[in-house]
Amino acid sequence: MLIELRPNKLFTLNEVRELLPVIVKITKTYKQATDLKMQYLEQIAFTGGDKTRALEAEIDALIGEWKQKIVKLGGKPAGLWIVDFDSGSSYYCWKYPEEDILFTHGYLEGFTSRMTIEQSALPFS
Repeated sequence: MLIELRPNKLFTLNEVRELLPVIVKITKTYKQATDLKMQYLEQIAFTGGDKTRALEAEIDALIGEWKQKIVKLGGKPAGLWIVDFDSGSSYYCWKYPEEDILFTHGYLEGFTSRMTIEQSALPFS
């Protein structure tokens, strides 16, 4: 499968859904690697020192790499393992491990204000 790099692109819902398996795979890989390092960090947290700082730097680097990959694919990291996709009028919003794009929110709202795509299509009364 050929994936087009598309930073700053507007997406249709179908385009986001076509891209989602790649986003899920990338996110799952980075989340698992980060979780392993976090577990180890929790075990050594009381020792402090260089080991703790090095592990924290590794975790930060993994999250940074994940963000870069998401941006290259046209998504906007909106939190840890949360991605927004610009529709031109709002964001399609996805959070790992959701299996589909089901939510949207306005440009000025965030994750906590998201609503289902069906709800957002309803006329206001």
